Amino acid sequence: MASPKLRILCLHGFSQNANLFRKRTAVLRKDLAPIAELVYISAPHLAPVTEDEVAKLDANKLKNYAASEWTTPSVVAANEDAARAWWIASADKTNLVGYEDSLSFVQQTWISQGPFHGILGFSQGAAFAALVATEFMIPSTATASATVERLRTIAPPMFLILISGFASVAGATDGVLDRWASQPGSVLPPPSLHVIGQSDSWVNPERSRDLAPDALAKAGVTVLYHEGGHLVPTGAEMRLKFREYVGRFVNGAGGHGGGGEAAANGASAGVDGQAVLSSDAMATD
Repeated sequence: MASPKLRILCLHGFSQNANLFRKRTAVLRKDLAPIAELVYISAPHLAPVTEDEVAKLDANKLKNYAASEWTTPSVVAANEDAARAWWIASADKTNLVGYEDSLSFVQQTWISQGPFHGILGFSQGAAFAALVATEFMIPSTATASATVERLRTIAPPMFLILISGFASVAGATDGVLDRWASQPGSVLPPPSLHVIGQSDSWVNPERSRDLAPDALAKAGVTVLYHEGGHLVPTGAEMRLKFREYVGRFVNGAGGHGGGGEAAANGASAGVDGQAVLSSDAMATD
């Protein structure tokens, strides 16, 4: 009897939406189809700029523009093709405006549309995926919401795939995996695959690397570098690596152990001994 497919919740990048991210990952989705179903959702907030406008701004201008234009997020249900965001950093960089609404939305999705076995996030979606996953692992507190309490009674993600992720400027994701492991009573985080573009001009590779601390290699942290920029790499070599990684978790394989940071078999050695993968068909944010 064939093994049941894994179901992976996909979180898009800033100014994208579920429909756009689904199109941009069509090649990857088709490649993973024999073993996994990719499920896409849109962030509940309208982004202050469209994707076309983002392309015309450099990273610093975008941060300043976004913070000044979107101080009170609006939860939206209409216009599926609108640009969306999981949050916007406040002007003083101390708060992720809209984060709590987005967190509640994804938690409810995990409960109502599950089961899900993993989370795949790109850019802001990757930073957000790491935060969402921590809610499964940190012990209950007196202040935890009913949604969070319910979330902790069902199966947590078996794995994370974080592409061009980053530590938030507001600090919410700074060292998030380290804090996760240090919480009294926390269980070990799920294995995570961190995919980093060596030519990424939007999210510095070192900033992406911050989501994969050396201290958690025992949790199954795997770091793969590709030669492209701020994008989801879908070249043949990278698709093979995605298949190999996701395939570990079919039939519950992979667990929470093993992994570590080693160059993948067949990939060329790269920065800090990590794997460097070339990509011949890439999708940009």
